Amino acid sequence: MEQQFADTHPDFAYSAAIIRYVNEKELEKRFRQLTPRVQKSVPGIAVSNHLQIFRSTQPGGLAPDFTLLSLTGDSIRLSDYKGKHVFLEFWGSWCGPCRMMSPKLIAFNHTLPSDSSIIMIGIACNEANKKNWKKAVEEDNLNWIQVLEENNQGKLSVSRQYAIDGYPTSLLIDPRGKIILRGHPEHILGEASALLGLSSK
Repeated sequence: MEQQFADTHPDFAYSAAIIRYVNEKELEKRFRQLTPRVQKSVPGIAVSNHLQIFRSTQPGGLAPDFTLLSLTGDSIRLSDYKGKHVFLEFWGSWCGPCRMMSPKLIAFNHTLPSDSSIIMIGIACNEANKKNWKKAVEEDNLNWIQVLEENNQGKLSVSRQYAIDGYPTSLLIDPRGKIILRGHPEHILGEASALLGLSSK
């Protein structure tokens, strides 16, 4: 019903707030249907900013740098891995589909070379507390680098820097820091393995 309201009321700022939660491809189309006045409203600008971030973090764009604390208390900075391929996995302990992907991610991790030329980082998002996150990592045997997103007020979270709206979402970053794959891990793990020349062990 709300999406129908947005379709029939393109001159209402509320319509911009409604469409913010559709997928990005649909969002592009719906945003263009809004009147110029609504596009320049506060919710309209929020949608525009989100779309701009989404476009910039598609394959070919540079991966935004971040620094987050790991499960072991280490400071993990993405740019420290320049010169290596990095596989990012945005997930959450609360996310059923994310947890269901754990076996396939574990299998993928087992194919990575021992020379650390390919780094895997799990980024837990929207966690209610650290205990749930740590418990999920232990239960699912996620033995690659695990970091926790910080939701500091006034600071754009890492998931928002990457315009992550759906979970799980994976990205493969090349040694220069460019994004080369983005999508649901179910859809890109095979392609990532092929690009990286990995074979099952």
